[in-house]
Amino acid sequence: MLHSTLSSQPTKYFFTFRRSSSPPALVEGKETVTVLIAGHVDHGKSTITGHLLVECNVVSEREMRKATKEAKELGKQSFNYAFLMDQNPEERTHGVTIHLGAISLQTEERCVTLLDAPGHRDFVAAMIAGGLRADAGILVISAQKGEFEAGWSTAGITKEHLLIMVGSGIETLAILVNKMDTVHFSKLEARFLEIQNTVIPYLKHLGFKRKNVTFIPTSGLEGVNLSTVDSKKTPWFTGPSLIHFLNSLSRTMVDSDVANTKEVVMTVHDVYRGDMMGDCIAAHVARGFLDSRDLKPLILLPAKLPLTVKSFLVNNHKATVASAGNNVVLITAGIDLASVSRGNVITTTTCPMKPSNRIIAQIFVNKEADMPIMKGLTVLLHLDGNVVSAVIQHVLAQVDFAGNVQKAKPKVVYGGQWASVELALDREVFVADFKSIPAMSRFIMQDKGVTMGIGRVTEVKKSKFHRVWSVCLNKEYDE
Repeated sequence: MLHSTLSSQPTKYFFTFRRSSSPPALVEGKETVTVLIAGHVDHGKSTITGHLLVECNVVSEREMRKATKEAKELGKQSFNYAFLMDQNPEERTHGVTIHLGAISLQTEERCVTLLDAPGHRDFVAAMIAGGLRADAGILVISAQKGEFEAGWSTAGITKEHLLIMVGSGIETLAILVNKMDTVHFSKLEARFLEIQNTVIPYLKHLGFKRKNVTFIPTSGLEGVNLSTVDSKKTPWFTGPSLIHFLNSLSRTMVDSDVANTKEVVMTVHDVYRGDMMGDCIAAHVARGFLDSRDLKPLILLPAKLPLTVKSFLVNNHKATVASAGNNVVLITAGIDLASVSRGNVITTTTCPMKPSNRIIAQIFVNKEADMPIMKGLTVLLHLDGNVVSAVIQHVLAQVDFAGNVQKAKPKVVYGGQWASVELALDREVFVADFKSIPAMSRFIMQDKGVTMGIGRVTEVKKSKFHRVWSVCLNKEYDE
């Protein structure tokens, strides 16, 4: 029978990186960063994003007038900035973001791609897809009485958004306490501190370092503290504006061994045919770096097809270098796009990878899900570009935040606890352990649309094939 043991060298921190010495991707001399912006439905996320685009001159006056007119025609005058982001008719009618949107803007020091995630629970999968590609996060929280409390409750989704962010590897976070225009001037500071003091303990519980979290009072409708700090409306606030926060960001810190190797590994997230560019593959650089002056032969897995890259974009701009952590668009030639799927891997011919359907992982169980983890439980894993069903074959141990064993082979692991588990996947996927390729090790664990927890792969086991996958529920694999 298969018997798995925990590593004798526990990981000190769940998500820890060392800064890479590889060259960062530059666009017009500016470092590129990708930022996920999320928030509970109706907390003003799209309004903030739309207003930010106006402040950064991404949107013309003509486009702003058009959005204002269309919002007024639908009786949603206050949604004019949100309409700049929510272009879909269904999104505008219901006043919620449904699809993951991406838009580029430039600050004085950074070229930023904002991933605008849906805030409704029904569209959490879109947020997960964006989080796994982000360098930093922005969470929008409404200061309006009742709205913050609803989002923070078990029925809300604010805590789940934070859990997904940490599970995606996001370490740097701005929390925008929005709709400050709905709070009386004399109570602004007290309300801001009340929300901040409520959120901080949960952030620490998830492993966020306080120094990496910035709270900013904002009004997306009035543009307060977006480009500059408004000393008249928030005289008590001494922190940065949202633009200053974006200027301070640096690309995700990646282990130097992962970033500097010439063996490139990229995971495919999308495939399309551009009007001007031709065949395009959107991918995330998980390991190594690309140099347009010295492009190595590449291969698409699992099809084992040779892939020629003519050029590539970083944050929708042409670049000469793309390194681990960057999101790229590969302009390709000589390959049928029908043979490329999300979750495929693109790698150098000198770096063969084999897929697997068996992994050992360290997981954190979501306390808000109110469902314990035990042997035989079937869950859905969002693992980089893949979404796969999995069965918990063994609960190996209950561990602490650092991975130290607290209790061997517990029958049940409850919310708020960490555990080491063995998972059997319903199909083979390309996956890596955290030490070798962190970006391909992280996953979000769901059950019936509820986020059960987060995790990372600590060991990739050799695949075991079975005729009927459901036997995993009752039988163990033979060695």
